[in-house]
Formats: sequence, C-alpha cells, structure tokens
Amino acid sequence: MDYWQAWVYGFVFFATTTAIGIYFLKRDPRVVERRVRVGPAAEREPVQKIIMTLLLAGFVLLVIPLVPVLGWRLLDEDRFLARELPDYVEYCRKVRYLLVPGIW
Repeated sequence: MDYWQAWVYGFVFFATTTAIGIYFLKRDPRVVERRVRVGPAAEREPVQKIIMTLLLAGFVLLVIPLVPVLGWRLLDEDRFLARELPDYVEYCRKVRYLLVPGIW
C-alpha cells in the first residue's frame, strides 16, 4: 500500500483503459460487443474453435498444478523464515495476514 509508483501505474492504466472503452462505446459499439465475447463459443470457424479449446485447456492444465506448487513454496518459505529470523514468529502473531490482507 505504501508504493506510490504502483498507485500511479494503476491510476494511469485504469484511466487510459476507461477512456479507450468510452471512446469505442461512442464511436463503434460493435467493436466492444465483439471483444466481450470470448472463448471457443465466440469463434465462427471450426479450426478457430479447436484452437481456442486447446488454448483454454492448456491454460487450465497449467494453472491446476501451479496452485499446489505455489502453496508448498509459501509454506516452505514460512518455515525457513521462522527458523532463520529470530523475531519472525512474534511478527506472525502480531500480523495476522502476511500474504493477502484479510484472507491469509
């Protein structure tokens, strides 16, 4: 939260994408309609439907093993920090959410 460069980046990104979206909604709403439809069902050509299905399946297969690996890595790092840093365990008692505020 105390990283002003990230806030500036987020504001610039949000402002420019909003401006572009408003521009296309006014100038050519069909472009926005076409961009909202995604996935294999949005494609017209059978070959494109197959390609989109394979890409979607590949993405899902990539994410599925990534979640447990990331969880293992985070738990391993937490054990390492507790072992190597003298005040880390006390810090964990004071700060409930170390990774995602309000969740973990």
